[in-house]
Amino acid sequence: MQNTQNLAPRIEGLLFVIYFGAVNSLSPDDCELQFGSPQSALLVGFRRGVDSALARSRMMETDDMLILQTFVVYLVILRSVDPTYSWNMTGLAVRLAQALGMHRDGRLLNLSPFDAEMRRRLWWGICILDTPASEEYSGSTGVLELSSFDSRPPLNVNDSDLHPDMTDDPAESQDLTDMSFTVARCWASSVWRTMIDTRRADPDSEKSFQLMTLAERQSWVDRKSQEISGRFSGDTNSRKSLHLLLSSFTGTIIKNLRFLALNPLEPGSQLDDDQRKRVLQDAIECMTHSYRLRTDSLVSHWSWLTKGYHEWHAFAIILSELSNRPLVRDATKAWQVIEQSAVLRWDSSTRHRKVHQWRSVMRGIDKARRRRKKELGRRKSANTTPSSTLPLETGPAIQQGLSDHPQAHQSDFPLLENALNHEFQVSMSQTDEFMGSLLSPVDQCNFSGDDGQLYYL
Repeated sequence: MQNTQNLAPRIEGLLFVIYFGAVNSLSPDDCELQFGSPQSALLVGFRRGVDSALARSRMMETDDMLILQTFVVYLVILRSVDPTYSWNMTGLAVRLAQALGMHRDGRLLNLSPFDAEMRRRLWWGICILDTPASEEYSGSTGVLELSSFDSRPPLNVNDSDLHPDMTDDPAESQDLTDMSFTVARCWASSVWRTMIDTRRADPDSEKSFQLMTLAERQSWVDRKSQEISGRFSGDTNSRKSLHLLLSSFTGTIIKNLRFLALNPLEPGSQLDDDQRKRVLQDAIECMTHSYRLRTDSLVSHWSWLTKGYHEWHAFAIILSELSNRPLVRDATKAWQVIEQSAVLRWDSSTRHRKVHQWRSVMRGIDKARRRRKKELGRRKSANTTPSSTLPLETGPAIQQGLSDHPQAHQSDFPLLENALNHEFQVSMSQTDEFMGSLLSPVDQCNFSGDDGQLYYL
């Protein structure tokens, strides 16, 4: 970039963020082909430019909305480059936005329809950013609660439907628009916050989600699932990649809602056989949807964004079940999705392996592998024992999370034959030194805290 000395810092920062995002959205090979420089070098240079411009624009003191918009877009991009820094700075973005009153809906402040909609997009962009970052780095549910703001979600409209002189909000579209994916993520953020906000009551039951019975929770989840499934019911053929992106994303969220409603990791959770099977199947399907988001060529141009999301609860549920019932019926399928996701994440060029939850995941994988090996060895020994000396029962499962489930009458478990198994084993062997500092011979991995949520150990 040349001749920037005459640009205002606020404009210079915006330009550098655009450059930074454009380079980050390319693959390393495409980047070198188009720009003749390594992607890593370009990212470092443009990031330095953003940081310098934001500092010179006096971001901590200004009331300029453009500077805050630039900062939030920067943090969104950094989710796939430096997630630790993005998480640390998200709290700052929340406070800066609150200082500017972004948490209040613009129409309540008598602002123009255009200004009100721009403020909604900015505020909800921060809300979307807050949730996954908080899960990864603190095991918490985020800085923001729904009861702490009244800003409405942004409209499902195209950018061309908005202009500064409009006198009323444009009609929302049922088709896919420029904002559809963002609207879907806003919906997911709102639903998630409703589930954890004890001060937020459901209009139908007049109860918070935490106070609902199991049947009421499942009914609530069913209503929310139908709500998002019918949200974008218009033409989808003209935007096939966006439709695939939306369907995979909403599929991931719906499966998350279904198993979170049962809260299987909560201490003392008592699920019947059908519920236990459903929870495991939902967790597997959740991770399958998530894996498709990151690998399908039709949505590869979104990978810079989607690779910043991790299905920690699904990971925890599957690993808990594989540890406590190594030969469960769906074990083969469960190991496949675990291996696929672990290899995809561990081989990532970003720093996601450093997040706190990854330590729990790697400990859980190691524990489940040891349990599986032990159970296969026990079964092999049992198969060579005369039938008259075989025990009548396989023994009780470990009483933890999903594990209070009888293991009798399980079918024989075939050795895992997975195309990614070798790659996974290589990745795992590369972490042996790291794992050795975390594990002891009697290591027990527990993914849940007192409230059943996933926490860093």
